[in-house]
This record gives sequence, structure tokens and C-alpha cells, in this order.
Amino acid sequence: MDEPTAAVQLLCNYDDYGSYQARSATVLTSDSIAKTASSANVVRLSKDMGRAGVSITSGNFAECIYPNGSSVRVKVGMGVARAYGMCGGDPPLFLSIWVNRRKLDSRVWFAGHCSEAGTLVYNVSQDSVEKCQSAKPADASKSDSESLHVCVPFPATERFEIDEVEYPRGVMPPVGSIEIRSSKEAVCLAIKEKLTSNWDAFFGSEQPLAEGNLIFRESTAVFDPALRGSRESEFDFDNDGVANQVFSKQYENNYMHGSTLLIDPLMDAESTFTGGWFLPCQLDARSIPVTQCPPFVQAHDDAGFTVPNPGRGEIYFPARYSHLTPLRFKNMTYLVVTSESEDPREFVAVLKPHLDRTFDRTCLLRKIPENF
Repeated sequence: MDEPTAAVQLLCNYDDYGSYQARSATVLTSDSIAKTASSANVVRLSKDMGRAGVSITSGNFAECIYPNGSSVRVKVGMGVARAYGMCGGDPPLFLSIWVNRRKLDSRVWFAGHCSEAGTLVYNVSQDSVEKCQSAKPADASKSDSESLHVCVPFPATERFEIDEVEYPRGVMPPVGSIEIRSSKEAVCLAIKEKLTSNWDAFFGSEQPLAEGNLIFRESTAVFDPALRGSRESEFDFDNDGVANQVFSKQYENNYMHGSTLLIDPLMDAESTFTGGWFLPCQLDARSIPVTQCPPFVQAHDDAGFTVPNPGRGEIYFPARYSHLTPLRFKNMTYLVVTSESEDPREFVAVLKPHLDRTFDRTCLLRKIPENF
């Protein structure tokens, strides 16, 4: 028998009294739903089928459609599990709700992360929508009725815009597919092909493409403690025709989850840096000295860089949570950047470094995410 798991229940009701029809729905969270109960369902209610109940677990959705075309849809998602941090292995669960094709609430946390969020209920009628939240009792022996309970009405659904991503008028690219947001250079097409077959190829990988793989070996160089365990290689990093010494270091902890690259380091007798190019910190538009970069100090925890996202502003890649993967393509070096941060996680940037420590933003790619 499957163990219960946190989930959402969608309960829909329809009554036809001839001259009057009543429509209602209740959305409530639960921690006692069998895993096998989850499914993606669209239920069409009618005079002959006036009741429906669907259980929804992470990665699934359910929708009730009434005879007049009105609808209630609920989708459940899960955050990213981490191997570090308090409750990192228990990712949060969240839900989004649409009424009459309008998104009323988005990514509402209801379970996971080591603590249940209490009882969450949405009461949907044909005239109004109400959200009710009850705190989880600190004393398990007490009933829910003794907990703090708050209900808040939503504005009229007509005041929300129709979600044309969830309910598109035309054909939309499928969830999980890769689109190139800028540039059509050959390297971008090659990276798109690799991401299509393996989205995780550039999240800490050092040999993602068959052409021009860069071999990194264990380094015996004496480094600052923050860089011990680095790997090294020699190749033309800045595309000037001369080989550079490149050190790569991976991190996976609360403070940093990503990688750094150190190019042509200069150090004194005490192994203190006196020169070199340190990335991604020094991709920042500010001139941040190496010694002021994370992970050495926390003076510039906000270091990072942006890449234009045509028609939609810019995408910010924070240095402490970005993976850097150098690769050779057609005798040139490119730098593929991915992120562990929530906002840029669906994006991949491709940069081309130069001798003067600048770089071209060659292209931006995006994995079409599930809409929440």
C-alpha cells in the first residue's frame, strides 16, 4: 500500500434546478492522499454528473468544467530539492488556481520544507472566491478549530486577466522544449541540441559537448583554502591564440552552489592572489578586486551579471549560484552559464570571452517551464 503524501483535493458541485443552476468548488490541501491517487484530469460536470472529486499531487493538474463553460483549474508543483541546508531534502509543495481561465493565486506554498503550512482552503461559488488559511496547531492533541483561522475574499474574477499562457489562443511551444531567445549562431544551435537531450548537461559538467572537450585534471597548485580541490586545464580561454592556465572549482553549500573559474592566477609566496581573472564574480559590471569576491569574503555577495532577454528586459545571473562551463567550439572558447537560483534557472547564457576581460553575450536559451 502506498504511503500518504501531501496533495490537493478539488471537489466540484453542479445542481440544475431548471430555472436556476448552482455551481461551486472547494480546493483544499491534505497530507493523507495515496500517491497512486494522482492524475491529470479534466472533469465535465452535467445534470447527470453533478459531483466530482480529484486528488492532485506534484506535477499534475485537475480542472472542473461546468455546462455554461465556467471552470476551476488547480495545478500542483514542487520546488528543487537540495543536498544542503535545513530541510533542503524536503522541497516545498505549492499550488496555483485558475477560475474561468483567470489565474487568481500563484505558487502558494502549502506543504514541504519540513513543516506543513496548516490547512488551506479555497471556496469557489458562481459569485465569489474565498481563501481560508488555518495555522497548524503547535500541540498535535488540539483540534484545527482551536487554531488561528483567517478567510480573505478575492476581487471579482472579471478583474483578473485571462491567462493566455495557460489557455493559449494558438499553438504554444511544449513545456520542456528549448527555445533560443537571442542569436542563431552555430554554437547556440549546438548547445540547444545538447540541452534538448540533457537539460542538466551544463549544471556542473565539464565535458558537455563532443567537439573540443576540455580535460580538467586534479590540481596540485597551492591555493587559498576556499579554492582547494580545484581542477586545472590549459587552453586558449580568452580567444587570443595563446593558451591560458584555467582552474575550475565546484561548490554545493548554503553560501555557494555553482562554480568558479580562475584564469592565469598570480600569487605571492604566501599564496595570496596578486592578479588573474576570477569568474563569475568579475563578470560583474563593477570592477571588483579578486580579494573582495565570494567565496573569499562576503563584501560582494550580490555580484553577478545580466543578459538581455529580447522583449522582456534582462536576466540576472547571481555569481554565487551560477555554474560556468567553458567549451571549445570551432576553434573558439565559449562559456556556458546556468543558475541554481529560482528566477534564472530556466535560462542558459552563452558568453564569448576576450583578452581585455570583456565578453560577448553570444546567446540566451530558455527551457519552457510549466506555468504556475
